[in-house]
Amino acid sequence: MKTEKSEYIIPLKDLYKKSWTKRRLRVIKVIKDFVYKHTKNKNIVISNEVNEFINKHSENFPRKVSAILFNKDNKIFVYLKGGKQLEEDLAKEKKKKEEIKEAKVDEKQKEEKKDEKDKEKEEKEKKLLEEKRQKESFAAKVEMK
Repeated sequence: MKTEKSEYIIPLKDLYKKSWTKRRLRVIKVIKDFVYKHTKNKNIVISNEVNEFINKHSENFPRKVSAILFNKDNKIFVYLKGGKQLEEDLAKEKKKKEEIKEAKVDEKQKEEKKDEKDKEKEEKEKKLLEEKRQKESFAAKVEMK
């Protein structure tokens, strides 16, 4: 899987060769095997929506399932195509990214304020040093006379 998100149709027709009592148990394994074959990643997370779909159709499985594979943090997430959970997860991720961007912007602003304060302090110190030097030089001139 080269991209972050890709669509696949997972064939389940081989499950009809098994007895109907064992099909439900084998579906998850078939899905995980298919995903591993196409992504070469063993960290696979199947969404609750897919699991509910499997249990809902436990006696009469469809011959194929349209799924969306989403690669995030070296894990592969399997969602139903057109499912609500993928949209919710993407919205959550978008919010997290926005919060991170806002936090970075806030940090930059804080650093800029600190830099400005530091510059102001340095300028004040320079002015004080110049005043001291002027006073010392003035005092030295007065003593010479």
